[in-house]
Amino acid sequence: MTSSIQVQSEGIKKIDAPSASGANIVLSLGYLLFFIGTWHFLTFWSKAQSFNVVDPLMGVPFRYIMPAFGIGELAVSCLCLFTKKWRLALLLTLWMTLNTAVFRFALGAAGWFHPWVIVGDLTSLLNISSLTSDIIVAAVNVFLCGGALFVLFKNRRAGEDIKLNCPTCGGKTSFGNQWVGRVIKCPHCGNNLHLVRPS
Repeated sequence: MTSSIQVQSEGIKKIDAPSASGANIVLSLGYLLFFIGTWHFLTFWSKAQSFNVVDPLMGVPFRYIMPAFGIGELAVSCLCLFTKKWRLALLLTLWMTLNTAVFRFALGAAGWFHPWVIVGDLTSLLNISSLTSDIIVAAVNVFLCGGALFVLFKNRRAGEDIKLNCPTCGGKTSFGNQWVGRVIKCPHCGNNLHLVRPS
């Protein structure tokens, strides 16, 4: 994931990217969503009988529901891995994990207390119990939600962007507080630019 540079009015170029640790978390979420999305998409062709169970809320077998979840997760993983729209990717990750929690809660409210169907034949593949698979699914959702919240909170906008003129070319660059102290390539001339607060 690279920094996103947007040209604003008056020739000012704005840097918009998460901090270094935030960028690593966004990539981790992207890889995890890619794996989960691929797994969910492939459930349509799985021979596991658990996917033939009819969802009590929608009245449709899980075999047809899970690929739709998978397509959404693959789309968000592509946003995380291949675009600079990291804020949108994190907000969509939050939305998906919260929807999953609400869906699970609604299943419980409807009297359906079975293990997560989404793990399907993973329990036999890894030789783990249904309870262990439920714990793994819950932990993955907590990681997705917690990681997205952490990066969004750490990279929140605090006040106005800082504006700095490049000492080499004089080009104006604006950046958020999380960028103070980092060295980047000037978006105007390509020389090293140390991002500091102007004195």
